[in-house]
Amino acid sequence: MLSTTSPFCPMVPTSTMTPPTTTTPHRPQGSPKQCSNCFVAETCQWRNVRSENGILCNACFIYQRKYKKTRPITAMEKYRSKKAHRQNCTQIQDTQVYEGNEIHIPGGNGIYNRYQLIFTVFIGRTGIGGDPYRYIVTPGREMMIEVVTKSLFMNTKMAISVYYRAYCKQLQISDGQTISIPGNSLQPIPANYSCTYVITAPTSPTTGLYANVTLISNMNGFQDKIIVTDITGANDWDPDINYYNYIVIPGSSMLFEIKTGDMFMASMFLIRVEWHEVNIGPTKPMIRDEINYVDLALLKDDTSVFNSVTFSANEQLVVSQVYYISVQIDFPNCFVIDGNITDQKRVFTFKNFNYTVYESESNYMTFVMFSKGMNAYVLNLLSVAKEVHHHLPANYNCTYQILPPVNYDTGLYAKVILKNGLRGANDLIIVTDVDGKTTTMNNRTGIGGFPFEYLVFPGAQFFIQVTTKSVLMNSMFSITVEYHNAPIGPTSTLKTGSEMNYFEMATIRDGRNVFSSRTFTDKDSIYMYVGRKDNRVITCWDCFVIDGTFMNQTRVFRLASVDYQVFNTKSNALTIIAFEDGSIPLVFNRYSEAQQYTAMFAYATTPVIPEYVDMKTFFSGFTEVLEVVNFNSTGIIMQDLVIRSDTCNAYVVDGPPNNSSKVIMDIANATMPKSFDLKYFSVINLDCDFVFGVKSYDN
Repeated sequence: MLSTTSPFCPMVPTSTMTPPTTTTPHRPQGSPKQCSNCFVAETCQWRNVRSENGILCNACFIYQRKYKKTRPITAMEKYRSKKAHRQNCTQIQDTQVYEGNEIHIPGGNGIYNRYQLIFTVFIGRTGIGGDPYRYIVTPGREMMIEVVTKSLFMNTKMAISVYYRAYCKQLQISDGQTISIPGNSLQPIPANYSCTYVITAPTSPTTGLYANVTLISNMNGFQDKIIVTDITGANDWDPDINYYNYIVIPGSSMLFEIKTGDMFMASMFLIRVEWHEVNIGPTKPMIRDEINYVDLALLKDDTSVFNSVTFSANEQLVVSQVYYISVQIDFPNCFVIDGNITDQKRVFTFKNFNYTVYESESNYMTFVMFSKGMNAYVLNLLSVAKEVHHHLPANYNCTYQILPPVNYDTGLYAKVILKNGLRGANDLIIVTDVDGKTTTMNNRTGIGGFPFEYLVFPGAQFFIQVTTKSVLMNSMFSITVEYHNAPIGPTSTLKTGSEMNYFEMATIRDGRNVFSSRTFTDKDSIYMYVGRKDNRVITCWDCFVIDGTFMNQTRVFRLASVDYQVFNTKSNALTIIAFEDGSIPLVFNRYSEAQQYTAMFAYATTPVIPEYVDMKTFFSGFTEVLEVVNFNSTGIIMQDLVIRSDTCNAYVVDGPPNNSSKVIMDIANATMPKSFDLKYFSVINLDCDFVFGVKSYDN
């Protein structure tokens, strides 16, 4: 409640005043004092008490001395009107007390519109310059402001503004509802403000509500702050950032603690909460004898905003590996929960869940997604995870199979880390790689636990067999499998006619993923040649070629094992895979093109040093084809031709060796050097013995 006294000084009883020792002609002794000009009987100080001209009130005396004339009636009426107005002590009515209302006394918005005028004088020299004083009246309490001026009018001014706000208003919860705190717009909060807002999203095992929370803040005081505790327990509020978005998943809570210091700094905030109902995802029991994993790229569907899956067991779980793609991308609205939706022990964002091995506190692990992630998680029972640290018994024989899943557009690849701790001379580990080749390890292989790493691409098969003999030798081993997202690359159909089919492995890498691939298809089988270049040897160990597609793998080879030999498929598809960067030029031919000739090979030109080619007929009927490709630009130079046979039946065509390509040069009648403004051509040798060099145009 606000209460004031009259803006003018209280009346002083006449009995307390000392009468003068002499009288005047205008006022008999003992009669009440009265101004001889305006006839008021009350004033702060009587003047000219002993004058023969009559007694004056303080106002008439000052006016006469200042303006050298008698105070006129208009000035008196203006003074009386101001006095009557000042004595109106406006009180706050009960009907004015409600959330969001603002009251200004004496009138108008004195705090802001007349800021330069308020508190010019407030109790002497307190608040010089109009600096405001701020107070908080908590619910059920009362505050009184008494304003007093003395008898001398000094043009003193004051302003009181009262803002009514709901104190720590908490939230209502309903599907589809949007709630704003403290109101629908940014509003200033007073000094010494302290409120904690709790946002808890309700849930059941099957349905629940999640909240989209927006925080808009404008905290101006150095003591003013917002303490945000999100559902993971982290505090990421930054005073330099004015706009934040948060998600409160079903079954979780977050807090906003708003505090201001002793000085009012017009700090403001707004919390907006939108509630949405969702269905809780399935619960999957852990299977002991299988690798349990979740591919979050496959978990998220396009029909639901919210997706989740929970893994359950009768013991604690271990998330053995959590990895991102090569370029780490944060998915802030995707979460990992130690527990299930209704009983959450700990909550992590994908970015912060970077444990190599995480051991759960509960018997559940839950994965929640609001956006499509690219992460994969492998889960094990705690008892299974601890088995790798145990010594192997005698007569142990177990084969572990790793089969990364795949579909037409995405899959997982596995990074397998094998540590050999065999001690028995007859104990063995047999590794069957994706290309079907086996490697046998004993107690002298990988001494000291040196790890062996393997990459298993989507749809491939990888096996590790561990055996011990009849004598216990305390042998050990460990297998760690990391699953990573593997987006399947595009599929292309081989070109027809006079267009040559070629591909540079360096272009397969997109810089975002460790795994890259490209598939080529045709109506018949495909022949592939590695283009010879600078006499280089292929060093890309983790580059593969599949006879077939990811969904139908007939055979698998490491590209390094193919080298410069011809590779022909049994299927009508060929897939190239690269886990590392490298420049490997490849040329493809249809079966109908390749079957006409005894031998085929390819060269990739370079601009500086020519590649020299020796072509000859080894026996009657022997024919060969050289396909030359400038992988970097257009323009090929043929030079230094030497024909060593008496007759020469060889020529150059402007494409692959088929009927659609045109003859552009007869080797027997050629003059050197010869420049071809082409990206590729073929040299067909039917019966000739000759040598020549090829290179690209100089840039």
